[in-house]
Amino acid sequence: MDGLPVSRRRWIGVVRAGGGHFEDHCLVMARDRVLFDPVCSVVPPAGSELLAHTPDAVSYGLTLDKRR
Repeated sequence: MDGLPVSRRRWIGVVRAGGGHFEDHCLVMARDRVLFDPVCSVVPPAGSELLAHTPDAVSYGLTLDKRR
């Protein structure tokens, strides 16, 4: 997880899911762990399986700072 903002209390981790537009997947991170993965909050359609993401899959991270 080199280069990721794991020192931050909360941040957004982005998992690259393909080469096209709108294929990446976002995770809510708490330091170096996944706090919330939206994929895990839905019931998969019959006959399919959802892929849970791990912190190792994160390609880059986004942080937000309060305006002063």
